[in-house]
Amino acid sequence: MKTIGDLGEFAFIRSYLKKQFFPRKPNVLHGIGDDCAVVRMSDQCYSLWSADILCEGIHFDLKTTSAEDLGYKCIAVNVSDIASMGGKAEGVLISASIPPKTELEWLKNFTRGVQEALLDYDICVLGGDTSKSRKDLLFSISIQGQVSPEMLKLRSTAKEGDVICVTGLLGASSLGMELLQKKLLERTEGENECIQAHVRPRAHLREGQFLASYSALTAMIDLSDGIGGDLYKIADESDVGFVVDVNKLPLPSYLENLRTLGKKDYLSYALSGGEDYCLLCTIGSDQYEEINKSFKREFSRDLTCVGVVTGKEDKVFLHNGEPIEWLNGYDHFN
Repeated sequence: MKTIGDLGEFAFIRSYLKKQFFPRKPNVLHGIGDDCAVVRMSDQCYSLWSADILCEGIHFDLKTTSAEDLGYKCIAVNVSDIASMGGKAEGVLISASIPPKTELEWLKNFTRGVQEALLDYDICVLGGDTSKSRKDLLFSISIQGQVSPEMLKLRSTAKEGDVICVTGLLGASSLGMELLQKKLLERTEGENECIQAHVRPRAHLREGQFLASYSALTAMIDLSDGIGGDLYKIADESDVGFVVDVNKLPLPSYLENLRTLGKKDYLSYALSGGEDYCLLCTIGSDQYEEINKSFKREFSRDLTCVGVVTGKEDKVFLHNGEPIEWLNGYDHFN
């Protein structure tokens, strides 16, 4: 009998969930298939809704992640979804399944991390639920935000000829998780940079709002499953293809050293490691230079161009000018 593991996470969403649970109300503009659902509240305001689950043993390891860092991360990864739509985060619902043996001091530290993220992103807790867990911790976060219609950005509106850009470094978080598991006694500055990216991801909320103000920006998504997976989502939703030069991917110093040495190890982290939580966007090629200059003035770094949007028959990653086999990013079931 075929299982969800055979099908994979994203094929399951496309083949089953999206077809079965399509929006049935006229004010629901977008349902399953983007980083957030979009609901029209008025002609001037759309409401954004998203949810994420963080499971012990899948998304975090209590041996390597502090309660405070985990609390912060639970909020940041949800804010990232709002950022990708060009929106402003408003509030969250936090539901938790907790083993009775969990120490109160750990929970206090967890809520301290949550509070720090709430202050950083100017949002509040609206409510939630708690339940007993027989073994592992599980947190489910629902987030609500707002966006004006002219600022809304989707996955489904990329255009052939656009350039493909990213707002931050790729591969740091997945390498950071691996380094934490090795329990090294001493770490280099580059290794600590990657660990910090994993335990304390930063949602690019300001970057998303800044970029969404440009009409030349045609589509946007947050990189939670790696560019090797998330770019396929934009391509599928927009019915386009892409060509990406992996030599142009912005990397943390540790992975950049591997690339300089000619080692291809960095590719698995950069393309499919996941949890980068920067933004990937597509921009009209004639406007890229102007937008990049403004972006650099605002954020003191480049909006890095890594490829171009093409006809839907192309879905290509190039390494030193040669196509490489790369089919997916991180997939929970495969």
